[in-house]
Amino acid sequence: MWFQFSRWAMSVPEVAEMAFSEAEQRLIKKKRVKLVKDFAEHTSAHGCMLVHRSRTCRRRTFWTIAVALAWSICLYQIYIAVGKYFQYSTQTSVRIKHLNNVTFPAVTICNLNPIRNTWLLENYDLFSEINKLQEVGGCGSLYMPRL
Repeated sequence: MWFQFSRWAMSVPEVAEMAFSEAEQRLIKKKRVKLVKDFAEHTSAHGCMLVHRSRTCRRRTFWTIAVALAWSICLYQIYIAVGKYFQYSTQTSVRIKHLNNVTFPAVTICNLNPIRNTWLLENYDLFSEINKLQEVGGCGSLYMPRL
């Protein structure tokens, strides 16, 4: 059996010689295991830490399945949410009610301003101002012109 890499043709034994030696493979495996352990110990994903800290095979299997199930549910929910988002669906409902008798809310005048009530009564005649507005055409005519 022959493999062709760009310009060179090599046989299977030659390819096997190019592979890592057993010592190099063990070193690579140890580094991978250490990397996974470091990730499991220092990640903020609590399930990975529980899988790593489990002493028995039964608990490790349980936590592995639990973490995989939680990730599956999470990914499913994300898939559903993204699908709903890209449907661009809108829902509009309009109801028109004709009311003849409208009750307006009560008006409360808050006294948290720096103007004192006594000064206002002495220097400002509120009733005369209201009468002037009514003579002009009401409060609405000051803000909205009549058509």
